[in-house]
Amino acid sequence: MSLTHLAFVLAKPDCTGPLAARIAELAVEAAGEPGCIEFTIHQSSDDPALWFLYSSWQSAEALAEHLEHGSGRHFAEASGGLLEESMDVHSFIRRRPLRADTLAIAA
Repeated sequence: MSLTHLAFVLAKPDCTGPLAARIAELAVEAAGEPGCIEFTIHQSSDDPALWFLYSSWQSAEALAEHLEHGSGRHFAEASGGLLEESMDVHSFIRRRPLRADTLAIAA
């Protein structure tokens, strides 16, 4: 079961450049971690201080390793002083409709 991990990150005023550098490092490191399927960076077209990070992982264990011991933890520790607020982070399990009028949802 793969997981999608989403994070919204907002830089403090005058910290967009340093945060962008940290995000770039995170993307390179995360992409090389076991279990990372994809890691992409998006910057808001309306607010350059706002970033959206999208990653896909082969398993919950791979994502947990990334967040607890890998580049995810390193990023959180290294970027704290650059953030306007705590990261808004969510993980999702991909669900596909079995038919057009139904959605496969585990209980």
